[in-house]
Amino acid sequence: MMQRASLFLVRGLAVATAIVAISSTSLAQPPGGGGPPGGGRGMGGFGGMLGNANGPAVTTEDINRYAKLLNLSEEQTTRARALQSAQEQKVNAEWQKVQDQMRAARDAARESGERPDMQAMLKPMQGFRALRAEQEKAVLSGLKGLLTAEQAASWTRLERAHRREQLGRTMLASSMERLDLTAAVDSMNLPKDIRERTGAALAQYEADMDKEVAARLAATEAAQGGMLAGGGADPEARQQAMEDAMDKIRAASRKVQDVNRRHIPKVQASLPAEYHPLYTKAVRQSRFSDVYRPSGAARQLEAAAEFSDLTEQQKKDIAALRSAYEKQIATLNDKLTIAMEKDEAGRAGDDRGFGGGFQQEGPVADARRDKRDFDRETSEKLTKLLTPEQATRLPRMQGAPGGGPGGGRGGDQAPGGGRGGRGGGGDGNQGGGQRGRGGRPG
Repeated sequence: MMQRASLFLVRGLAVATAIVAISSTSLAQPPGGGGPPGGGRGMGGFGGMLGNANGPAVTTEDINRYAKLLNLSEEQTTRARALQSAQEQKVNAEWQKVQDQMRAARDAARESGERPDMQAMLKPMQGFRALRAEQEKAVLSGLKGLLTAEQAASWTRLERAHRREQLGRTMLASSMERLDLTAAVDSMNLPKDIRERTGAALAQYEADMDKEVAARLAATEAAQGGMLAGGGADPEARQQAMEDAMDKIRAASRKVQDVNRRHIPKVQASLPAEYHPLYTKAVRQSRFSDVYRPSGAARQLEAAAEFSDLTEQQKKDIAALRSAYEKQIATLNDKLTIAMEKDEAGRAGDDRGFGGGFQQEGPVADARRDKRDFDRETSEKLTKLLTPEQATRLPRMQGAPGGGPGGGRGGDQAPGGGRGGRGGGGDGNQGGGQRGRGGRPG
């Protein structure tokens, strides 16, 4: 009986922490409400599980996108970035406090030999969640205050884009929920006249999607409140309350996915036939953005090619290595996304909750490991082509402390998955996001 209770506590704590972390109130809500979860870095071992939930809700990348959407001037963009930076500093400082408090609560439970107090363990997250939402609103309000009347006419589009982005960053989103057709079309860099032909189709898509995204985010918000209230100190009752909340999240998730499935062919129909293959590729890359994002080795190869002190032989060797890398990484990326697609299809509608996030075996884990190992091997080959001094200038690889090859910010390992191991660790991109995930809404 104690073993069963312990299982509920471990699983319950993992689920509860993830739900609390990904829940956040947001900018002004559309009818029906619901606040988007946020963006940032993973929490230690739970990095892959939490997705981007414990850093700033408005990232530097967001500001860059919004500057383009709103047609900001250089001065406006600079001021917007300053707003974002101030928010990020406050959120990161508060998150460090949360980590310290949760660690203290965990250590106290270990020393006492008693079961962890779920309320005590999760209480620090509530303060963080409130501050994060407050800072998000402050940044968006400040950004809106910078706009001219003409720019302000696009604010509704920005709000909708922000909600889609926030949903796409949470661990609880399936790949079909992460798909943003507007962002996919933007990534195609179409000629102006061709891009304009998609305007009506994308406007309808954004309106239809926003309603379901808002409901999906509201379900996640409600899950946080239900988790805190449900079951008191009884782990089984608390677990049941969380599973009930997950059922509601899955139902809302399916509606978001249905909107994307309906609009994929509609947007494609607005494009000339010669752009259809590029559109199909852009859609896939939007669904699996964490997979297709430039990996550590790709960033190192790009940086090395720009070094001003390369010899002619080094330039030739780096170009050859980069060409070979790009061909093989494309194959590995496709292999990983196909495995992830099959894994999602197999989990659709099941009741395994977050269990898949701890997978240490199977096609997805194998594909991640293959990509991670190839990335590391390429980094090592690149290092051998450079002088020791040149190697110190390479961008850090993620997954281990230190600089140069193998170093990095960490955060790309999910539970059970060390670098090069068989766990659900990172694939050399960013920590969290789609990796180390499983049991996604079907």
